[in-house]
Amino acid sequence: MRILHYSLGFPPYRSGGLTKYSVDLIWAQKEKGHQVIMMWPGKMNLTGHFVRFKRSKNTQKINREPVTFESIEMINPLPVPLDEGILEVDKFMEPCENPEAFTELLERIEPDAIHIHTFQGLYPELLIAAKELGIRTVFTTHDYFGICPKITLFRDGDICNGDCGKCAACNKDALSMNQIKILQSSQYRRFKDSSLVKKLRKNHRDDFYQEDANFLEEEENTEKRFEQEDLSDEVYEALRDFYRQFFKFIDVVHFNSSVTKEVFRRYLPPETKGKVINISNSDIKDKRKIRGYGGKLRIAFPAAARDIKGYFMLKEALDELWAEGIRDFELDVYSEPRNVSGYMKVLGAYKPSQIDQVYENADLLVAPSLCYETFGFTVLESLSYAVPALVTTRVGAKDLLKEGHFGMIIKPTKEDLKQALLYIIKNREILEVYNKRIYREFNFRDTRNSFDEVEKLYQ
Repeated sequence: MRILHYSLGFPPYRSGGLTKYSVDLIWAQKEKGHQVIMMWPGKMNLTGHFVRFKRSKNTQKINREPVTFESIEMINPLPVPLDEGILEVDKFMEPCENPEAFTELLERIEPDAIHIHTFQGLYPELLIAAKELGIRTVFTTHDYFGICPKITLFRDGDICNGDCGKCAACNKDALSMNQIKILQSSQYRRFKDSSLVKKLRKNHRDDFYQEDANFLEEEENTEKRFEQEDLSDEVYEALRDFYRQFFKFIDVVHFNSSVTKEVFRRYLPPETKGKVINISNSDIKDKRKIRGYGGKLRIAFPAAARDIKGYFMLKEALDELWAEGIRDFELDVYSEPRNVSGYMKVLGAYKPSQIDQVYENADLLVAPSLCYETFGFTVLESLSYAVPALVTTRVGAKDLLKEGHFGMIIKPTKEDLKQALLYIIKNREILEVYNKRIYREFNFRDTRNSFDEVEKLYQ
């Protein structure tokens, strides 16, 4: 089978769960003898939307072995905002100047299926050409781009109902087109991992995600600014309609969790076909074992210290327990929060090669996300070490916990989180029960077989 994938690109230029999954899926399909090509949105020239394609090879290390992939860079794609939001809305809906280029590319490649991992940078003309040529298309729900300009459906500390009612204010700090072009340039790819660029990127992300104590005042100023610029919420509704049309040309949607199925079904045409298939990645190995639970409860929070991930809610809950004299716990934070409590160990972000130390030193994983987390590889990581997980109902990977059989699933509130943590602290035997169940019953092989299930969607 010939399969064309469209994703954000290869590491190290792109990172994150979407990139990791798409590369792993391509590798698995290549191992089975399929002919596989990755297409991705590349550099944007200074003017015009005349699309062309640059074919090359890309080598990645999979399981420490070099693997070479076929690569197609799309020159002059639509902008790629990642999760930074959208400011210049009209630039994301500009038509392709040579739509026949997509038909010519597909006739040259002759794929049996096209697997879309994101709509970022993508022209609808690719999907239209695929439909006209009778090529099957599959879309995986890695994030909410197309529904939400910031891909998260999260604002003001809670989930967004998706009505575009405050999109203008929510996207006030989005990148300019000049910044986006820099991030999509070949120069940025070369210098992305330099110490200077890393520092600048970190400072920007820290500022971008910090809680704003003067939010109402800022919102007021933002509304005035957008009035002056004649930018309204209506243009964001038009943007969503633009991306909604993409689904007319998608044959089947791969929901990577029951959470994404629930959310996307609100916006998809009712006749859209889809299936829930949980995902995995090659860095996660089966290292389950029976554990002991003496001493302080060691809680792992291997996520960014952001409101969207439930960090501040978790901190509040643990601060209250600490103030009430319940101190038989410690929290390992694998990021760099600005405000640190005495029970915390700040360990910074970890690499895949350091995953052992995260879960060998953990009794419990906590994933208290307030957003609709599309999946969450950290939950699968914890289960691969037989470490129980405590997650909210908004975490897609809650599917793996089998309705609480392998861990706790709670409502996304501080009180529910506090009470669950208090119960676990006072009743460590529940962790022993979860640990033994995971060790004896969790079918780790099924998570690896998800690639085979996805492949069936191409037929």
